Amino acid sequence: MHFIGTDSQKNTLKNHLSKFNYVSVREKRGVDICREMGINAQWVIDPILLTTKDTFKELLKNAVCELKEDYLFYYFIDPYGGTDGLENLCKTCGVGYHGTLTADSNLLTHMGVTKEKYPYVMEENCKLEDWLKYIINSKYIVTDSFHGVCLAIVFHIPFIYIKGNRDETNGLDRITTILEEFDLSFALVNNIDVKNRCFSFAKYPKAGKTLEVGYVLSVVEATY
Repeated sequence: MHFIGTDSQKNTLKNHLSKFNYVSVREKRGVDICREMGINAQWVIDPILLTTKDTFKELLKNAVCELKEDYLFYYFIDPYGGTDGLENLCKTCGVGYHGTLTADSNLLTHMGVTKEKYPYVMEENCKLEDWLKYIINSKYIVTDSFHGVCLAIVFHIPFIYIKGNRDETNGLDRITTILEEFDLSFALVNNIDVKNRCFSFAKYPKAGKTLEVGYVLSVVEATY
């Protein structure tokens, strides 16, 4: 992973970053990028993973959505990326499915996302508290969202992350960093594949321990 931009942009960024007493990044390779600019950056775990379950659950008091069945929750930033097969996956898991958007159909149309290209029904303009409720109470999660993965880890919900069209230039390193940290790299897949059966393996071997240790390291090391 390297800085993407012109030398002028790199120098401008270096100038701005040099004004901070401390700089933290969510990608371990981001430390190397900052080092190239002479900036001593510290990798820290994402703030979501430093937040207690009770804090998130407190927000659910303002949720208004109703949950009627066991379901797989899907949340995509890029609806194109390897989502074919969602219905079959739900049948295999024996659950229904529900998806949300933080936008409305007008924005999707502007983005070129049509029902022909992306046939799954999604709740438009979902408010934050409802979005959290859907995630926390889901049986499984399928997403291409970094924060969707973080919340799945916090609540130990079996998930798969759809890589789709992502690479080092648009956020993939952030995902690989966190999955490696929790020994969950197997949950990163190119597309939905019933044969993959990632859900049956998502048992979070290090999640509890890493959250505890990660909290201490992130807070203490970032202050030295």
